[in-house]
Amino acid sequence: MGKLLEFQGFESITPAERSFLLMCVAVAYPAWDVGFDYGVYGQLMYHKLLLVWSLATALLLAMLAIPGIRRTLPPRAWLAVAFPSSWIVLVLIARAAPEDLFLRYLLFFSGVVTYAICLPYVLYMAVAIAYPELLKAPRRLPRLVMGCFLLFALAGFFAGRHHSWIVNCEDFELAGQHVPVDCRPHR
Repeated sequence: MGKLLEFQGFESITPAERSFLLMCVAVAYPAWDVGFDYGVYGQLMYHKLLLVWSLATALLLAMLAIPGIRRTLPPRAWLAVAFPSSWIVLVLIARAAPEDLFLRYLLFFSGVVTYAICLPYVLYMAVAIAYPELLKAPRRLPRLVMGCFLLFALAGFFAGRHHSWIVNCEDFELAGQHVPVDCRPHR
């Protein structure tokens, strides 16, 4: 059994490349999950955006607690961890004016930015904190991580749009999710 679990060849991978591999794994699930839900239901689910908000806000508060970090981080890092809170503010405003179409589009756009841009960047920052060598990675690696996120989001969307190919009504019920009207009954 020990031989079965041994991996050969990872010794030659640079620390930056190891961080890149870890980031691709870290962004794959959340991208797929949201893409699938959006494909099935046609909307971004609030609890997934709240998850991004909580991660970003926790990182923001932790960064604010460290003296001197304000000068060392680029403005985009502060924007990435603060932007999800603007989505929360928009939700509160939208609740007060539910018929405002512009506000609904703005809420949707800010949700997409929160999930598609802030989440990968917050994960990148978290991995960079744990593995600072990622910051020394070639510029193409963070772009490839974003490409990995987009690839899994699109694959999830496609799978969600055509969910009847891979899951049935009972699968949605067992998962505790809303059963879409176009699901395939269990055979």
